[in-house]
Amino acid sequence: QEQSGNTFIDDLDYRDEPVLAIPFYLPTVDWGLVVKIDKKEIYQPTNDLRNTLIITGLSVFLISLLIGLIFSRSILVRPLLTLKEVVNLLSKGVLPEKVNRTLQTNDEISEMGDQLNDLVQNLKTKANFARSIGQDNLHADFKPTSDQDTLG
Repeated sequence: QEQSGNTFIDDLDYRDEPVLAIPFYLPTVDWGLVVKIDKKEIYQPTNDLRNTLIITGLSVFLISLLIGLIFSRSILVRPLLTLKEVVNLLSKGVLPEKVNRTLQTNDEISEMGDQLNDLVQNLKTKANFARSIGQDNLHADFKPTSDQDTLG
C-alpha cells in the first residue's frame, strides 16, 4: 500500500506476529531502517472498547429484563390472577369474604379490586335478604344499592 511515497508492509515479523512496517533508507550512513508495530498493539484499544461495550450492553439488557419481569409479575400478573379467581368464584355462585389484594397500589387494577369487593358485599346483602324472604321473614329490611339497582 502506498502512503506519501512510503511503502507500508503488512506481513509477519521474525516472531510470526502480524505487523505493519515502513522501511526507510538512510543514504548518509548507507543503512536501511524498518519501523514496525504489532497489529495487536494497534487494535488493542479498539478491541478493549468493543468488549467493554458488549459486556455493558448485555449487562444493562439482562438487568432491565430481570427488573421488567419482576415488576410485571408483581404489579400486573399477580393482581390480575387474584381478580380472575374472584370472578371465577362469583361465576360459580360462591361469594368470597373479600378480594385479596396482593399489592396496595393506586392503579386501575386496584380500583377493579375495590369495585369487586363492593360487588361481593352487595351480592351478599341481596343473598341474605333473599334467604330471609325464603324463611318467611317478609319484613326483612332491604336498601337498594343505587337508583338503577335492578335487583332492588
